Amino acid sequence: MGMEVSRHRFFIGTLLVVIFEALMQMFRNRLWGASGDRGIILLLGLAVLGSLPILSQRLCGTESARPWRRNLLWALLAIALLWNLVVTAIAIGHTARTGSIRLDQGQATYNAALGLRRGENPYGPGAILDFYSYFDRMPERQAAALGPTIPANQVGETLTRYWSSLDPTLRVALLPPPPANASASARREYQILGYKYGPVPVVVTAFLEPILGHEAVVLVNAIETWGFFILVALILQRRLGGTDSALLALLAVLLDHFPTWYYIHFSCSDIWPLFFCTLGVYALLRGWMTILGLALALALGCKMFPAVLYLPLLIQARSWRATLVCLGGTVAIFLPLLIWDREGLALNFFLWPAFMHPDGTSWLDLASTPIVSLARISALALAGVLLLRLALGFERRLFWTLAMANMAIVMVGTVIHDNYVPWFSIWSVCAIAEAFSVPRELPIHARFDRMEFA
Repeated sequence: MGMEVSRHRFFIGTLLVVIFEALMQMFRNRLWGASGDRGIILLLGLAVLGSLPILSQRLCGTESARPWRRNLLWALLAIALLWNLVVTAIAIGHTARTGSIRLDQGQATYNAALGLRRGENPYGPGAILDFYSYFDRMPERQAAALGPTIPANQVGETLTRYWSSLDPTLRVALLPPPPANASASARREYQILGYKYGPVPVVVTAFLEPILGHEAVVLVNAIETWGFFILVALILQRRLGGTDSALLALLAVLLDHFPTWYYIHFSCSDIWPLFFCTLGVYALLRGWMTILGLALALALGCKMFPAVLYLPLLIQARSWRATLVCLGGTVAIFLPLLIWDREGLALNFFLWPAFMHPDGTSWLDLASTPIVSLARISALALAGVLLLRLALGFERRLFWTLAMANMAIVMVGTVIHDNYVPWFSIWSVCAIAEAFSVPRELPIHARFDRMEFA
């Protein structure tokens, strides 16, 4: 019976990929006002991943050659590549034609870069570089007497005008400065509306903006997304070889709605940390310790999460060089801003998740405080244990560990916006392929016995 089932491992793996992608499509279709449904869908996705270690014990093995299947996968990959190229061309063409960026995240990066070129701190007092936080913290600002000086029915239109013009008079009307004797909470509210990503995207965009204008954001996002696709392909090749399961996982990544739509079409900023985190994984597999350290430093310089979830790769690498490069790179990225305004950087980049309110995208909006606390402690414990086991060599399922850890953290987020989904969705389909293949050994020892300057 076991031999008979094993012959169908590719079919079962394909079925699990289809089920997982169907769950993610359901998740996308319930964006606002269905937070409970979204929580259940994520729980079902986690259950699919949780079943893989059990299924792989019975179904893992070497694939039998099926030329027709290989040809079909390559044909579907060509179609998927064409679809992504079309979306890329449309996104670049839209910005070139209209001079606009479709979503506020990319526009925030562009506005932060313009301000930086004028000597304005994107994390400093009075900065308005985040639509979401502006409305999310409105009650706290009004309680601190920092509400807008214009009628409530004009706030949205005025904010849109400011967003496109960066007119300082509109900024003062939207966010009047606190008086000299203002309370600490009022000063905090005045400083918590700055840029929510790290300095790396702002600096790169500020460098390219005089040459490319608005297209600097869209082009870099497109380049990083395609670079991310290439890295996933290289990682699958390195880990699983040229198997049909690896091709299936790559096809699922290319057909995944979330990276293409949100990172290229909408120019969402999460591709920045995700690209460098993926580069870090590939560098680990290749033994490129300097690139590993640099990639993780750049990921941290883009966004705190998911970058911190990849830091255990430094332990797995057993390399002082990677660790020192990561530490030195991180200090070099953040030190100038810490000197410029450490409070603003801390509030907007490091501490902002603690000030966010749940919205209709996260099931936490419906849960009591004790339930939320228990869920977060459990998710952190699960992610921590899995990543530590991987780092110390007790866990060999690389893709599965990254998928489980990222999904656990996303599930307990105060908000669960769709641009977070690729944090775990890419590794999830790779984990399914990994479960039904014979992956190559990770380039580490089974026990943590030494570190090298290598």
